[in-house]
Amino acid sequence: LVVGDSAELTASAESESGIVLSGRSFLWLTSDSSVATLSAAGVVTATPYGGALERLAYAVVYSEGQADTVVVRV
Repeated sequence: LVVGDSAELTASAESESGIVLSGRSFLWLTSDSSVATLSAAGVVTATPYGGALERLAYAVVYSEGQADTVVVRV
């Protein structure tokens, strides 16, 4: 992402056999809010920083004891 840009992340819960499970809630977190903020709806926004040329953070989504991550590069 370029500073100030946003992207909507999506998640779905699936059974072990791959069936999509509806009605699940998700908790979105960022590993470093100085790199990117992450809304409760999964919208990640790159934040300004006067230092390094490239920065990384992880966007993490949790649901029912399971988690997944995506790398956010700013």
